[in-house]
Amino acid sequence: VFLGCGMKPNTSMHAVEEVARPPYLFGSLITYRIILPGGKEMKMRSWRHDHGRRGWRQRYDRLEPLLKKGSELHIGRVLEATVQIVEVRPMWERALAAFEKDIFYFVERIESKQ
Repeated sequence: VFLGCGMKPNTSMHAVEEVARPPYLFGSLITYRIILPGGKEMKMRSWRHDHGRRGWRQRYDRLEPLLKKGSELHIGRVLEATVQIVEVRPMWERALAAFEKDIFYFVERIESKQ
């Protein structure tokens, strides 16, 4: 559900990118310190998603025209806000198909200011 923000902040797309593994995605490997309930600590290593530092801007809003309105994407209003409700399975299928055609479909280059 996207309430008043459009589909640009679609963080579920990070999981789709993990599957597609586009060349712009991964930055450095970092270690997180996790403190569990009760105080037990553990460490987890993970690749940082690093779009901006690598010169890319996310464009998850490009997903909207790939979805079928009325069945995969529902658009309406809540007071003054536009709301989009996305069916997850078709979102994944359409996004992965878009990555297969163009691995850079969901990003655009950030213009450098010189």
